[in-house]
Amino acid sequence: TYDGENLWVADEKEGAIYKITTTDGTILETYRSPIRYPSGLAWDGDSLWVVGMDAVRRSQTHAVNPQLVKMSFTAGVTSEYLALPKELTRPGALEWVDGLFWVGDQTANMVFKLWQNHAAHLSKEDTKKIERVM
Repeated sequence: TYDGENLWVADEKEGAIYKITTTDGTILETYRSPIRYPSGLAWDGDSLWVVGMDAVRRSQTHAVNPQLVKMSFTAGVTSEYLALPKELTRPGALEWVDGLFWVGDQTANMVFKLWQNHAAHLSKEDTKKIERVM
């Protein structure tokens, strides 16, 4: 995704999120993803949203827990989440447009439309500090 200045890339294999300059592709910062297997990112004008799966094994449908969480860099934490419909099992793409999320599902070959205003604050014990690796 693009934040107006830099690109953000999710690395599902490494569980990392990279902030990359558009001028020469240099990695500016690396963060540990709040979701074990991040598969999509969206910039809402202020914060980065991450969609992906927290799973023991990605190959087993019953062990997959799809999630959509907000990384608030001003607060330094993952501060909100959006409940995903049960039909969405393998999120693979994410886009934010005017308060709406569009989430693609790799298994169902469907796109889901979700409203950002339905996002809820994470409980204190579920809030995670944003961890910068580099």
